[in-house]
Amino acid sequence: RSYLKQAQRNMNRLFTRVLAFALFAAVLAPAALAQDSEYSDDKLQAFAQAYVDVEELQADYNAQVEVTEDPEEAERLQADVQTRINSAIEGRGLTQDEYDAIVQRTQTDPDFSEQVMALVQQERDGRASG
Repeated sequence: RSYLKQAQRNMNRLFTRVLAFALFAAVLAPAALAQDSEYSDDKLQAFAQAYVDVEELQADYNAQVEVTEDPEEAERLQADVQTRINSAIEGRGLTQDEYDAIVQRTQTDPDFSEQVMALVQQERDGRASG
């Protein structure tokens, strides 16, 4: 069980590193982010879909790790979920960099965050109803 908790902490650290990298990149490349300051409605809708995909994959991973007692299986699950997350993001027509930049901007721009989170909530609601 302690190994499983460690695997879960490792996955949380991985997501934290991705977000930290996005913040670091934003500090080093503000001009690049400024050029991408406006996102099309289609791009933001794709982000909302990818975001909910990632939430679902993370929830699935957490549930599986919780019942797994085999450390090797936990490691395999961790690698598998990361691959599935990357595929989900790319499958929605986004690059990992675009996804990370949008996440970063939601953390620094309250108006943008409100706009994006409204789309995310619409996506959640749409999935819940059908």
